Amino acid sequence: MQSIYNNIKHLKLHELALPSAHNSGMDRGVAELIGGHFAVCQDFSFATQLERGARVLDLRVFDESYNKDVGGSKIPRYKFQEDIVCKHFLRGRNINNCISEVRSFAEARPGEIIILDVRSYNPGRNLKNARERFKAKLNTLAHLLIPAAASSLSLEKIRQTYPGRNVIIGWSEGGYWPNIPHNWSGNDLTSVSQLLEYIKTFRNAPPAQKLTSLSATAYTVPNGPWRIQDGNAVWNEVFSAQQRSFNIINADFIQDTGIVERCIALNIARGAAKS
Repeated sequence: MQSIYNNIKHLKLHELALPSAHNSGMDRGVAELIGGHFAVCQDFSFATQLERGARVLDLRVFDESYNKDVGGSKIPRYKFQEDIVCKHFLRGRNINNCISEVRSFAEARPGEIIILDVRSYNPGRNLKNARERFKAKLNTLAHLLIPAAASSLSLEKIRQTYPGRNVIIGWSEGGYWPNIPHNWSGNDLTSVSQLLEYIKTFRNAPPAQKLTSLSATAYTVPNGPWRIQDGNAVWNEVFSAQQRSFNIINADFIQDTGIVERCIALNIARGAAKS
Protein backbone atom coordinates (compact mmCIF):
# COMPACT_ATOMS: atom_id res chain seq x y z
CA MET A 1 0.00 0.00 0.00
CA GLN A 2 2.80 2.40 0.83
CA SER A 3 4.57 2.08 -2.52
CA ILE A 4 1.38 2.86 -4.49
CA TYR A 5 -0.20 5.18 -1.92
CA ASN A 6 -0.50 8.18 -4.24
CA ASN A 7 -2.36 6.00 -6.73
CA ILE A 8 -4.89 4.68 -4.23
CA LYS A 9 -5.16 7.22 -1.40
CA HIS A 10 -8.61 8.36 -2.54
CA LEU A 11 -9.99 4.79 -2.41
CA LYS A 12 -11.81 3.24 0.51
CA LEU A 13 -10.78 -0.13 1.91
CA HIS A 14 -13.74 -1.93 0.40
CA GLU A 15 -12.76 -0.55 -3.01
CA LEU A 16 -9.33 -2.17 -2.91
CA ALA A 17 -8.21 -5.66 -3.88
CA LEU A 18 -6.54 -7.12 -0.78
CA PRO A 19 -4.58 -10.40 -0.68
CA SER A 20 -5.64 -12.65 2.19
CA ALA A 21 -3.99 -15.76 3.66
CA HIS A 22 -6.74 -18.34 4.14
CA ASN A 23 -6.49 -20.21 7.46
CA SER A 24 -3.35 -18.20 8.10
CA GLY A 25 -2.52 -19.96 11.37
CA MET A 26 -2.34 -23.38 9.70
CA ASP A 27 1.10 -23.51 8.12
CA ARG A 28 3.51 -26.33 7.40
CA GLY A 29 5.88 -25.27 10.16
CA VAL A 30 3.37 -26.05 12.88
CA ALA A 31 0.74 -28.42 11.52
CA GLU A 32 2.22 -30.72 8.88
CA LEU A 33 2.27 -33.96 10.80
CA ILE A 34 2.03 -37.41 9.26
CA GLY A 35 -1.19 -37.15 7.29
CA GLY A 36 -1.56 -33.52 8.37
CA HIS A 37 -1.47 -32.23 4.82
CA PHE A 38 -5.27 -32.24 4.85
CA ALA A 39 -5.22 -29.37 7.38
CA VAL A 40 -2.32 -27.19 6.16
CA CYS A 41 -3.29 -24.10 4.15
CA GLN A 42 -0.10 -22.01 4.17
CA ASP A 43 3.62 -22.69 3.88
CA PHE A 44 4.98 -20.05 6.24
CA SER A 45 4.28 -18.28 9.54
CA PHE A 46 2.27 -15.07 9.98
CA ALA A 47 5.35 -12.85 9.71
CA THR A 48 6.42 -14.37 6.39
CA GLN A 49 2.88 -14.21 5.02
CA LEU A 50 2.86 -10.49 5.74
CA GLU A 51 6.35 -10.00 4.32
CA ARG A 52 5.25 -11.72 1.11
CA GLY A 53 2.25 -9.46 0.65
CA ALA A 54 -0.73 -10.75 2.61
CA ARG A 55 -2.66 -7.83 4.08
CA VAL A 56 -5.50 -9.88 5.54
CA LEU A 57 -5.02 -12.81 7.91
CA ASP A 58 -7.96 -15.22 7.97
CA LEU A 59 -8.18 -16.62 11.52
CA ARG A 60 -10.14 -19.60 12.82
CA VAL A 61 -9.66 -19.38 16.60
CA PHE A 62 -10.31 -22.04 19.23
CA ASP A 63 -9.82 -21.78 22.98
CA GLU A 64 -8.28 -25.06 24.16
CA SER A 65 -7.46 -23.81 27.65
CA TYR A 66 -7.68 -26.39 30.40
CA ASN A 67 -7.16 -27.00 34.11
CA LYS A 68 -4.04 -29.07 34.72
CA ASP A 69 -3.75 -31.30 37.74
CA VAL A 70 -0.53 -30.23 39.46
CA GLY A 71 -1.28 -31.93 42.78
CA GLY A 72 -0.56 -35.33 44.14
CA SER A 73 -2.47 -38.48 43.35
CA LYS A 74 -4.60 -38.19 46.47
CA ILE A 75 -5.35 -34.46 46.54
CA PRO A 76 -5.67 -32.98 43.05
CA ARG A 77 -4.78 -29.33 42.63
CA TYR A 78 -5.54 -27.58 39.38
CA LYS A 79 -3.67 -24.82 37.61
CA PHE A 80 -5.27 -22.96 34.72
CA GLN A 81 -3.38 -23.37 31.43
CA GLU A 82 -4.34 -20.83 28.77
CA ASP A 83 -4.14 -22.15 25.21
CA ILE A 84 -5.82 -20.12 22.44
CA VAL A 85 -4.89 -21.43 19.01
CA CYS A 86 -5.78 -21.35 15.35
CA LYS A 87 -7.39 -24.59 14.25
CA HIS A 88 -8.36 -26.41 11.05
CA PHE A 89 -8.98 -30.03 11.99
CA LEU A 90 -5.58 -29.93 13.75
CA ARG A 91 -3.98 -27.40 16.09
CA GLY A 92 -2.13 -24.55 14.43
CA ARG A 93 -0.27 -21.47 15.64
CA ASN A 94 -0.97 -19.98 19.05
CA ILE A 95 -2.80 -16.66 18.77
CA ASN A 96 0.04 -15.03 20.71
CA ASN A 97 2.30 -15.66 17.70
CA CYS A 98 -0.15 -13.86 15.44
CA ILE A 99 -0.55 -10.82 17.64
CA SER A 100 3.18 -10.45 18.26
CA GLU A 101 4.11 -10.75 14.58
CA VAL A 102 1.33 -8.42 13.44
CA ARG A 103 2.41 -5.81 16.00
CA SER A 104 6.02 -5.96 14.83
CA PHE A 105 5.07 -5.71 11.17
CA ALA A 106 2.54 -2.90 11.67
CA GLU A 107 4.86 -0.79 13.80
CA ALA A 108 7.72 -1.21 11.32
CA ARG A 109 5.53 -0.38 8.29
CA PRO A 110 3.01 2.30 9.27
CA GLY A 111 2.01 2.81 5.63
CA GLU A 112 0.53 -0.69 5.39
CA ILE A 113 -2.91 -1.65 6.71
CA ILE A 114 -3.32 -5.15 8.13
CA ILE A 115 -6.71 -6.76 8.71
CA LEU A 116 -7.24 -9.55 11.23
CA ASP A 117 -10.34 -11.36 9.99
CA VAL A 118 -11.61 -13.44 12.90
CA ARG A 119 -13.59 -15.72 10.67
CA SER A 120 -14.65 -17.99 13.52
CA TYR A 121 -14.18 -18.10 17.26
CA ASN A 122 -14.94 -21.09 19.48
CA PRO A 123 -14.68 -20.49 23.24
CA GLY A 124 -14.25 -24.22 23.88
CA ARG A 125 -15.30 -25.04 27.42
CA ASN A 126 -15.45 -21.28 28.10
CA LEU A 127 -13.09 -21.60 31.03
CA LYS A 128 -12.34 -18.37 32.91
CA ASN A 129 -14.21 -15.99 30.61
CA ALA A 130 -12.81 -17.14 27.29
CA ARG A 131 -14.08 -14.20 25.21
CA GLU A 132 -12.71 -11.65 27.64
CA ARG A 133 -9.29 -13.31 27.63
CA PHE A 134 -9.22 -13.40 23.82
CA LYS A 135 -10.27 -9.74 23.65
CA ALA A 136 -7.55 -8.83 26.14
CA LYS A 137 -4.99 -10.33 23.77
CA LEU A 138 -6.41 -8.49 20.77
CA ASN A 139 -6.48 -5.27 22.76
CA THR A 140 -2.71 -5.32 23.19
CA LEU A 141 -2.90 -3.89 19.65
CA ALA A 142 -5.14 -1.03 20.84
CA HIS A 143 -2.61 1.68 19.98
CA LEU A 144 -2.66 0.46 16.36
CA LEU A 145 -6.37 -0.17 15.88
CA ILE A 146 -8.42 1.75 13.33
CA PRO A 147 -11.99 2.04 14.69
CA ALA A 148 -15.04 0.91 12.74
CA ALA A 149 -16.02 4.58 12.34
CA ALA A 150 -13.35 4.75 9.63
CA SER A 151 -15.11 2.25 7.36
CA SER A 152 -16.48 4.97 5.09
CA LEU A 153 -13.20 6.92 4.86
CA SER A 154 -10.59 6.91 2.12
CA LEU A 155 -7.06 5.77 2.91
CA GLU A 156 -5.97 9.41 2.96
CA LYS A 157 -8.69 10.34 5.47
CA ILE A 158 -7.84 7.35 7.64
CA ARG A 159 -4.23 8.52 7.83
CA GLN A 160 -5.27 12.07 8.65
CA THR A 161 -7.92 11.12 11.21
CA TYR A 162 -6.15 8.21 12.88
CA PRO A 163 -2.41 8.82 12.51
CA GLY A 164 -0.20 5.90 13.49
CA ARG A 165 -3.04 3.40 13.34
CA ASN A 166 -2.94 0.67 10.72
CA VAL A 167 -4.57 -2.51 12.08
CA ILE A 168 -8.21 -3.54 11.70
CA ILE A 169 -9.92 -6.38 13.57
CA GLY A 170 -13.06 -7.83 12.01
CA TRP A 171 -14.96 -9.58 14.80
CA SER A 172 -18.44 -8.47 15.82
CA GLU A 173 -18.34 -10.29 19.14
CA GLY A 174 -15.46 -8.12 20.25
CA GLY A 175 -16.99 -4.78 19.33
CA TYR A 176 -14.45 -4.09 16.59
CA TRP A 177 -15.35 -3.91 12.88
CA PRO A 178 -18.25 -6.18 11.89
CA ASN A 179 -17.53 -9.74 10.86
CA ILE A 180 -16.44 -9.74 7.23
CA PRO A 181 -18.91 -11.58 4.97
CA HIS A 182 -17.28 -14.46 3.07
CA ASN A 183 -18.45 -15.56 -0.34
CA TRP A 184 -17.66 -19.24 -0.78
CA SER A 185 -19.03 -22.19 -2.70
CA GLY A 186 -20.83 -23.56 0.35
CA ASN A 187 -19.25 -26.99 -0.17
CA ASP A 188 -16.50 -28.33 2.06
CA LEU A 189 -15.28 -30.33 -0.94
CA THR A 190 -14.74 -28.05 -3.94
CA SER A 191 -12.61 -28.86 -6.96
CA VAL A 192 -10.69 -26.21 -8.85
CA SER A 193 -13.12 -26.46 -11.75
CA GLN A 194 -16.10 -26.05 -9.40
CA LEU A 195 -14.42 -23.05 -7.80
CA LEU A 196 -13.90 -21.50 -11.23
CA GLU A 197 -17.59 -21.86 -12.07
CA TYR A 198 -18.55 -20.38 -8.70
CA ILE A 199 -16.32 -17.34 -9.23
CA LYS A 200 -17.88 -16.72 -12.62
CA THR A 201 -21.24 -16.13 -10.92
CA PHE A 202 -19.78 -12.94 -9.42
CA ARG A 203 -18.35 -11.57 -12.64
CA ASN A 204 -20.89 -8.78 -13.00
CA ALA A 205 -21.94 -8.41 -9.37
CA PRO A 206 -22.05 -4.80 -8.17
CA PRO A 207 -19.34 -3.91 -5.64
CA ALA A 208 -20.36 -4.06 -1.99
CA GLN A 209 -20.09 -0.93 0.12
CA LYS A 210 -18.27 -2.76 2.90
CA LEU A 211 -15.42 -5.20 3.35
CA THR A 212 -16.17 -8.58 1.78
CA SER A 213 -14.05 -11.66 1.19
CA LEU A 214 -13.96 -14.19 -1.66
CA SER A 215 -12.79 -17.64 -0.62
CA ALA A 216 -10.85 -18.60 -3.74
CA THR A 217 -9.90 -21.99 -2.32
CA ALA A 218 -10.39 -25.62 -3.31
CA TYR A 219 -10.38 -28.72 -1.14
CA THR A 220 -10.40 -32.33 -2.27
CA VAL A 221 -9.92 -35.78 -0.77
CA PRO A 222 -7.25 -37.07 -0.37
CA ASN A 223 -5.22 -33.98 -1.33
CA GLY A 224 -6.69 -31.50 1.14
CA PRO A 225 -6.26 -27.75 0.38
CA TRP A 226 -5.32 -27.28 -3.26
CA ARG A 227 -2.26 -25.29 -4.28
CA ILE A 228 -3.71 -23.05 -7.03
CA GLN A 229 -0.62 -21.79 -8.81
CA ASP A 230 -0.01 -18.45 -10.51
CA GLY A 231 -1.45 -18.52 -14.02
CA ASN A 232 -4.31 -20.87 -13.17
CA ALA A 233 -7.64 -20.07 -14.83
CA VAL A 234 -9.07 -19.30 -11.38
CA TRP A 235 -6.82 -16.26 -11.00
CA ASN A 236 -7.42 -15.20 -14.59
CA GLU A 237 -11.13 -15.14 -13.78
CA VAL A 238 -10.72 -13.35 -10.45
CA PHE A 239 -8.67 -10.63 -12.13
CA SER A 240 -10.51 -10.54 -15.46
CA ALA A 241 -11.39 -7.16 -16.96
CA GLN A 242 -15.10 -7.94 -16.51
CA GLN A 243 -15.07 -8.35 -12.75
CA ARG A 244 -15.73 -5.31 -10.56
CA SER A 245 -16.63 -6.67 -7.18
CA PHE A 246 -13.77 -8.56 -5.54
CA ASN A 247 -12.34 -6.95 -2.42
CA ILE A 248 -10.51 -9.40 -0.12
CA ILE A 249 -9.21 -12.40 -2.06
CA ASN A 250 -8.65 -15.30 0.30
CA ALA A 251 -6.13 -17.89 -0.94
CA ASP A 252 -4.22 -20.94 0.24
CA PHE A 253 -0.41 -21.05 -0.12
CA ILE A 254 -0.57 -17.36 -0.97
CA GLN A 255 3.02 -16.89 -2.12
CA ASP A 256 2.47 -19.32 -5.04
CA THR A 257 -0.68 -17.70 -6.39
CA GLY A 258 0.62 -14.44 -7.86
CA ILE A 259 -2.35 -12.58 -6.39
CA VAL A 260 -0.22 -10.03 -4.54
CA GLU A 261 1.23 -8.60 -7.75
CA ARG A 262 -2.15 -8.76 -9.48
CA CYS A 263 -3.85 -6.97 -6.58
CA ILE A 264 -1.27 -4.18 -6.82
CA ALA A 265 -1.93 -3.78 -10.55
CA LEU A 266 -5.70 -3.90 -10.05
CA ASN A 267 -5.56 -1.30 -7.26
CA ILE A 268 -3.58 1.08 -9.46
CA ALA A 269 -6.18 0.62 -12.20
CA ARG A 270 -9.06 1.15 -9.77
CA GLY A 271 -7.38 4.28 -8.45
CA ALA A 272 -6.94 5.67 -11.96
CA ALA A 273 -10.56 4.87 -12.85
CA LYS A 274 -11.87 6.77 -9.83
CA SER A 275 -9.52 9.77 -9.97
